[in-house]
Amino acid sequence: MDADVIIIGAGIGGLATAALLANAGCSVIVVEKSKRIGGRAACFEKDGFVLDNGIHLSRFALKGKCAEVLREIGITPKFSKFKKILVFQNGKLFPFPKGPISYFRSPFISKNTKIQSLRYLFSVWFKKPSDYENKSVLEALSGYELEENFLDLTRIFLSSSIACPYIEKASIEEVRRFFLHGMKSPFFPVGYLKGGWKKALVLLQSKVLENGKILLGVKVKRLVIENETVKFVETTKGSFSAKCYVSSIPAQDLKSIIELNKLSPEIKNYSKIVEKSCGFSIYMGLSKKFLSLPSSVISKNTHSINGTMILSANPPSMGTIISTIEKRVAPKGKNLLVWFSFVPLEKINDKSFINNQINEVKLVIDNSLRLCFNNQKFNISEFCEWEKVIIHKMVDGAIPKVGQGIKERLDFKCNIKNLFFAGDTTRGDGWGGDIAFDSALKCSKLVKAMLRKGK
Repeated sequence: MDADVIIIGAGIGGLATAALLANAGCSVIVVEKSKRIGGRAACFEKDGFVLDNGIHLSRFALKGKCAEVLREIGITPKFSKFKKILVFQNGKLFPFPKGPISYFRSPFISKNTKIQSLRYLFSVWFKKPSDYENKSVLEALSGYELEENFLDLTRIFLSSSIACPYIEKASIEEVRRFFLHGMKSPFFPVGYLKGGWKKALVLLQSKVLENGKILLGVKVKRLVIENETVKFVETTKGSFSAKCYVSSIPAQDLKSIIELNKLSPEIKNYSKIVEKSCGFSIYMGLSKKFLSLPSSVISKNTHSINGTMILSANPPSMGTIISTIEKRVAPKGKNLLVWFSFVPLEKINDKSFINNQINEVKLVIDNSLRLCFNNQKFNISEFCEWEKVIIHKMVDGAIPKVGQGIKERLDFKCNIKNLFFAGDTTRGDGWGGDIAFDSALKCSKLVKAMLRKGK
């Protein structure tokens, strides 16, 4: 055999699984069809700037799944935290409520809606989880008189927490699970890995290479299965065999490497119906002039932009000057702006819709930064050396809507005896990239158990 384990896909799920297995002494081969690691989290460079493929944040920072994986392979993670999280709504900036006290003090919501929402939260908290199974957030809110500002704040919360801004789709049970996680780690808010996301990928890659190899630009043609056991994997660079195999590609892509009829009906059906999330990112490389604004402007700041995340509901977006959190993503003296926006799946190929939403997000950028600098003449284009927009036809493989919560996603083990699953369409705990990291932790344990059993 060529290795103990062959992992298909070098995205977060596959790369983290491979790193954990290599760290445990297993020989691994990672097969990746693209020419770079990271999958949908791959980083790239432009004029000395390091760009994430979107905004990759770690929920709960040191208490999150990314940190747990890094510690498992012997690395002590460090995170930068945002100093402020602001909401841009109706031409104004408000502090994002971090808890019940700040929520009830917020001028963003009327007194009547605060009372109604308190009743709602109590009803959610004290009911059984089964009472909310198969219900969206919108369905769970029915019967309460809630103003549009509250619904917008809900959309913003859903975007930044479970990565699904659509109240008509988002699973209320997933929201409830997020609150439970938040109660366990109340002092560990969202963080950004020091050194940037590129550092995380390099660290994982280095660990894999200690006891294996990564084949880039190599496409898997098919998994050859006999008697419910994978015998070998056929690729564009030949065939490779192992004791165990891990697929970390999204469930909807399984049909490209395996005959779905060989999988259980549950897996086959899920792979056909699973819905992904989509979006786009706007990047701007900002000149040194951005840091040398006149002192008369800086001294009048309403909100400092340093270490600040800005969220909006219309359109659903979030952004920051990421270089004020991590300096190494931009050349010395310059800054990098990153803004991400969700796009409905049914609109991701509609160029007119996308262009209109890009322009709307740019208005959010300009108007919110004008408020930050208390300067109505502020225009980001005056400091922009270059601009880049990337359309993400897949952000997360499974949006946490009704029917796609943790219970409905792929199990890590399947009916094929030596085939396992990792990635963000599995039952990894968390939301966004956290799912892939947690899937790596759980999948690698199952693989190691099978390898020990086979000795």
